[in-house]
Amino acid sequence: MRSSSLFYYRIFLLLNRILWPFILPVLFCVWAFSPRSRPHFLERLGLSSFSSRYPETMEVSSGKILFHVASLGEANAATPLIRKLSESFPLVLTATTVTGREALKKNFPLLPVSLAPIDLPDLWIPFLKSRQIQKILLFETEIWPSMLLCAMRLGIPAGIVNARLSTRGFRRMSRFRFLFSRLFGSLKTVVVQSGEDLERFRTLGVPKQDVHLAGNLKWDIPDPLKGGTDSSLLSEWVQRAEKIWGSENRRPFRLLLSSIHPEETKRILAAIEKGAPYPLFLHVLIAPRHLERLPEFRSFLPKSLLVQDRHDFFFMEEKNVLHGHLFLSLLDTYGELRALTVLADLVVVGGTFDPVGGHSPIDAAAAGIPLVSGPNVDHIREVVQDLSDGGGMIQLPGPDLLSALLLEQMKSPEKREKMGQKNREVFAAQRGALQRTMELLKPFLEEMSPPSKRTDL
Repeated sequence: MRSSSLFYYRIFLLLNRILWPFILPVLFCVWAFSPRSRPHFLERLGLSSFSSRYPETMEVSSGKILFHVASLGEANAATPLIRKLSESFPLVLTATTVTGREALKKNFPLLPVSLAPIDLPDLWIPFLKSRQIQKILLFETEIWPSMLLCAMRLGIPAGIVNARLSTRGFRRMSRFRFLFSRLFGSLKTVVVQSGEDLERFRTLGVPKQDVHLAGNLKWDIPDPLKGGTDSSLLSEWVQRAEKIWGSENRRPFRLLLSSIHPEETKRILAAIEKGAPYPLFLHVLIAPRHLERLPEFRSFLPKSLLVQDRHDFFFMEEKNVLHGHLFLSLLDTYGELRALTVLADLVVVGGTFDPVGGHSPIDAAAAGIPLVSGPNVDHIREVVQDLSDGGGMIQLPGPDLLSALLLEQMKSPEKREKMGQKNREVFAAQRGALQRTMELLKPFLEEMSPPSKRTDL
């Protein structure tokens, strides 16, 4: 471990030890006043036990690979790569959020899965040592200073796959380059999504020879139009509302607000209201990004509209010109968005009408659904560029123009179908990142042997 990195490690460790008297009361308050945190509280402290059933032919005594993701979206996107790696290497899986943990547990029931410990040296050192972690792979932008410094202290190589850096994140890290350059310089491999990401990681200190371009792994999802997605139950749920509203003779136009946030939903619905009435019934499918914010959605959704949840629904008889042409469905479950996307006629990309940076539109593109986004697409800039250039995505400067776009889409099913075909073409052309990533990881994964044993930690 280089002397400069050792210095930063000792600083982090010293701060950790000094702050424990303040950290402990905070942890107690979280346990006492946040019931949702209790089921996995020990995992946040790195204290939970773990079990696994690796194949009998796999050598696991020589150490394991820690694979870490952030949340639900990253867990699903990383699943094909994790599956490939698990065929040859013993893995330990961690996630930052509970939804990410549950997705990993569902997809890999035989592998050890837990929440990642809080980013403190006193938690990461025993976690890594007790699980015999030999190498670490992070997914996308999961950069945790204590984790990486502890890995360096233990002699554990770390890398990032499907790596990306948003403009905002790159600027923020550039301002603290004196710290992040040590962390980035310690990475043994970084497999990035785009050429712009490649240059950004090099600028932040990753050695030129250790940064590789493979493309975006999120394009390598199962093809939803080839049996990869079962949407029958969701279709029944969606059609139930449409039959109740009396639109059996002509199927309503289905607008999906995908991974949407409350404030942008409110503005989008207001813009849609201004454009009513429409030539077709409009069924707005609302899929919140965070289910814990469902009460915020229910607080402003019009009570005089048909509003159905995934588990139950209610409707009211009051109608006017707008309400006779518009009804809402609210998805209140995780794990069904991909299947719901297949049923839509037009998809609005969430997080783009708020200054969030955007959430992945790849599921809709794969299903051949036209897309519309707002101006804030920094987190998905390469994907949006590909889809916009291909002709299957339209970017709007704000939600006020959405009603005109809806009217155009309703009146031009041929144009809508053509946009969907263009998205399918982009989806087909962009696939292959999984194979390229596996090839680029071969040098990093070679010579799996026990991590160095230290007694001075």
